[in-house]
Amino acid sequence: MNLVSNILQSRTRSIVLLSIIYLLISTYLFSKYGIKVVNDSPRYLNYARSLQEGFYYDPLNFWYFTYVIFIYIHQFFSESLFPIILSQYLLGYLAVLAFYRATEILTKSKLTAFLASFLFILFPDNIFWHSYILTESIYGSFLCCWFYALMLHLRLGKNWSVVLFILTTLICFFSKPTSPALIIAFLSPMIIKFLTDPSYRILKLCGSVVACISVILLANQMISMHEVMLIYKKGDIIFAMHELPSHPFHDLLTVTPPPDMYLPDQGGILLFNMLEFIVHNPIYWAKLFTGKLVMYLTHIRPYWSWAHNVSVLLLVWPSYYFAIMTIKKRRIAKPFIIAYLTYFSVNALIISNTWADWDSRFFVPLFPLLALLGAIGLSDKIEQFKRASH
Repeated sequence: MNLVSNILQSRTRSIVLLSIIYLLISTYLFSKYGIKVVNDSPRYLNYARSLQEGFYYDPLNFWYFTYVIFIYIHQFFSESLFPIILSQYLLGYLAVLAFYRATEILTKSKLTAFLASFLFILFPDNIFWHSYILTESIYGSFLCCWFYALMLHLRLGKNWSVVLFILTTLICFFSKPTSPALIIAFLSPMIIKFLTDPSYRILKLCGSVVACISVILLANQMISMHEVMLIYKKGDIIFAMHELPSHPFHDLLTVTPPPDMYLPDQGGILLFNMLEFIVHNPIYWAKLFTGKLVMYLTHIRPYWSWAHNVSVLLLVWPSYYFAIMTIKKRRIAKPFIIAYLTYFSVNALIISNTWADWDSRFFVPLFPLLALLGAIGLSDKIEQFKRASH
């Protein structure tokens, strides 16, 4: 026990141990998955290749522009996909180091920093995304880098730290259409403080109207290329399940549409169409919403192997418990709690109002948050046990 304690109380030893664990797990995962090209991969690759002839706006892929540029840089030197995958694993390693340091700055605890990084590495369906030609890999990695940039700026307050924070924010923003959740979460404590201030009423009213309109227009633009209304119409809890009527879990993962289901006019603003659908089909929509929310947050899939689901039960669900304990005991400052709850809620609302994916890759943005809060709660338990044993 003393040996383990000595290792975890040393930043250098902790990083060495985390590096070894990451290397072993990454080696195993790469040997198992290799290079994975899936449904969305070709559009990233083709858009990046097309940019070699000059920039053009692609309404769908533009909101994944960070990953497209990431691929473009690699394609400039080689058409092989291996350098892309290698870079994703290396960037993932840097993300672990950034996550460790950011957690240490926030909690002032090397034990918590190690536990958070350890959980982040061990979470099911996390590291293996580095083998996929998908944006989830670098988005998860840059989220950790963004967290580090934020902590660094709050600690140092230097001009260069502001630049680093802005840069990582932009990188994350153009990684996925759900990335605005990060901006909303970051601004949420400041927005609440501003709105609760009794002064500046006219300014608050005007600002709220402008902000709401801007969010609606941006959100509509980012999802307008996706077949959201088709998913509503077909009753999919898991994306495109209606295309597999013979699937053994088809009935479990779909909701039967009502015979009198109302379908709005497909023209116009998509968000308004969605709202109109919800108003006219409240019970049906509530079933869809609840099913997607459960699938998303539990991180369980009936078609996954028992070993896969057991690993989720052993790692993800306890992390939820310790995260709740962290929030309940207010182990971190109130603005951070507000930001974390906002980030969690916005991601969950986006998925529940659109779709839960087959492989649950949309859960990737929650990994760092869950690992951080879970590690704080877990380290508290460890410290309580140590005090009781003495």
